[in-house]
Amino acid sequence: MTRAATGLVLGMAILMLLCASGTAVVGSASTPTASPAPGTGVELRLACSPQALPNDGRSQAEITATLLDNGSPLAGVNVEADVMAGGGTLTGRTATTDRDGVAHFHYRAGMMPEAGRVDFRVPDRVVTGTLTIPIAAIAYLDIQLVSPEEYKAYLARQAAAAPIYKLSVDGFPEQLAADGASMSVLHAELTTADGRAVPGAPLTVKLVSGEGQIVQDAKATDKAGRLSFAFIAGRTPGTAIIQVMEPSTGLLASFDIVLVEAGPARLELYYRSPLTAALAREGAIMPADGMAELPVTAKVVDLLGLPVAGAELRVEMLDQVNGWVEVRDPVSDATGNVQITYHAGALQGRVRLRAYIASMPQSPLAGLLKPR
Repeated sequence: MTRAATGLVLGMAILMLLCASGTAVVGSASTPTASPAPGTGVELRLACSPQALPNDGRSQAEITATLLDNGSPLAGVNVEADVMAGGGTLTGRTATTDRDGVAHFHYRAGMMPEAGRVDFRVPDRVVTGTLTIPIAAIAYLDIQLVSPEEYKAYLARQAAAAPIYKLSVDGFPEQLAADGASMSVLHAELTTADGRAVPGAPLTVKLVSGEGQIVQDAKATDKAGRLSFAFIAGRTPGTAIIQVMEPSTGLLASFDIVLVEAGPARLELYYRSPLTAALAREGAIMPADGMAELPVTAKVVDLLGLPVAGAELRVEMLDQVNGWVEVRDPVSDATGNVQITYHAGALQGRVRLRAYIASMPQSPLAGLLKPR
């Protein structure tokens, strides 16, 4: 399965998990169901089309609220609605059921990074319900239209590039929370057809799909033929596609990063650079002497950027075990920090540390910040 297909599957899974329930009625944008009010045969069925919307402030959906009494439609009854989350708007807060028992509402998406939630009530029948409208997973594709002559020249450059250069892009991690801060580090590598590095070659980097930001210092490959840059996630779930081009030939390579809905907090790893004494987030370099140590700080912050105390972390080595990791206390302190020390092994090569939030503290603030 390709990474793009994986992103689609993840997006569908997120839509299914975001179904919400109400009192005496259950409704969601993806699977409308119903439950009668206690002691009566009255039920309110909620549905939405489309089932999910981008949080762009302009996309619209039609919501239907169907009122039934023991399966028979109730006409001429007022249904009231209020937007409770997501920042969206309704064209009207009250609608009357027609002869089929259906009241129609028109919803416009907000721009907040959370699912929309609309509460419904039928005052005359003491029936309430909630409908959740998830943020749609989004992908973009830019298409450049050129003259037939320019297109032929483009095809010729692409064909000529094949025997001259090879271009590849790799990065980690391949999945990020859509929280506006999580970061992946990517590397583009340009070689000749026979595998020799191409130093000093300018490469262009562009985000062609999804939401996020490219952070790039160098514009050309280093002596190893590599160009490193970073991608910072946006706040909209979906698939981000980063494209790298060698401009003299038009040779292209791309890399996909899946953006999933952010949880109630985010986690960042820092270490202090021995050269500048500044905090760094990118890969560190250490001697493989079996003795060197690298102090690392894991910081847990909420969606407002405030430190979270009492979060429990798990820290581990991926790919291969080379050295060992020491965690003094896996629970974040009042500043949201967990102190980690990596003790170098004796084998040369890459070591990848992974930390993740295993559990969050049960607090009113954590509950308020959790996306609906």
